[in-house]
Amino acid sequence: MLKRGVSCQGEGQWLKYGFAKVNLPICALAFSDSEIMSLKNVDMLHAQFTGASIAQQIIEPKDIGQKRIGQID
Repeated sequence: MLKRGVSCQGEGQWLKYGFAKVNLPICALAFSDSEIMSLKNVDMLHAQFTGASIAQQIIEPKDIGQKRIGQID
């Protein structure tokens, strides 16, 4: 899992500024049982887009009639 700010620390401040410059609306889907991006990590990533409005939809397996969605299967 990502830790707070890790996505920007390795690449430097220019990446953080790049995220902040995005000013288009973002529509994001997040899977509640993802092994790669937990909902907390999704929120931390979205927090980097300080100039954008973000609409996020969380999809749970039951929403689509499945036991599991995951991300690695």
